[in-house]
Amino acid sequence: MKWRRISICLHFHVKLRHGGCPLEHYPLIVFSDFDGTITEKESLEEFIQLFINEDIQDAAARMLQEGYSVKGGIREMMSRIPVEEYLQNTWFFDTLTIRRGFPEFVKVLQQNQIPLVVISGGIREMVVRNLEPFMDGIQQLYTAEVDLNEKYVRYWSDYETDLEIVGKREVMSRYSYDTSICIGDSYTDFIMAQAADIIFARDRLAENLNKHEIPYFPYDTFHDIIQQLNCMLPTQKN
Repeated sequence: MKWRRISICLHFHVKLRHGGCPLEHYPLIVFSDFDGTITEKESLEEFIQLFINEDIQDAAARMLQEGYSVKGGIREMMSRIPVEEYLQNTWFFDTLTIRRGFPEFVKVLQQNQIPLVVISGGIREMVVRNLEPFMDGIQQLYTAEVDLNEKYVRYWSDYETDLEIVGKREVMSRYSYDTSICIGDSYTDFIMAQAADIIFARDRLAENLNKHEIPYFPYDTFHDIIQQLNCMLPTQKN
């Protein structure tokens, strides 16, 4: 594997000003997906499954036939969920399982002063409820939002691009750093992975990276990622 040179220095400094505000520069930064990465399963997909009816099935079939983007497909299905039914099913947000090793992973990053940024196309309330115990170790969350003011759910974000509800590469570009680590699991993380220096991948993301012959580190739990970080961070404390 040939990675771009990793320059690791655990002392941060202010670089340039961006948009009138000081832009902090990080020698190393971690960008992680949420659904299927921090959680054991693709939670947004499972949530949408709660509302599957003939109308949504017809929409899904049409989207496959017409070649909708992932962004367009999810938005179309979310727009067919009545707000009343959505509110009746938010209990699902409290049923998610966090992937093994994540609490320890957050602790390792904190001990080494490495920022963790979570970027998810999932629903903000779902993400926040599950990451609340770890927020001291998470620098920022970027997620999709839902507008519940009409009859049906409106799914949107402030970081939308032509291809993504939450443009992960565009979020990455808001930060100044020497080396970036990306952690993902699905085809929706491929654009983020392409922009990263070091990739940890599993499931559909790993399959896509193999197809394009892009090197990555496989993982099943965050313990696997910690083990690899031990090799990358000679001054790591744990």
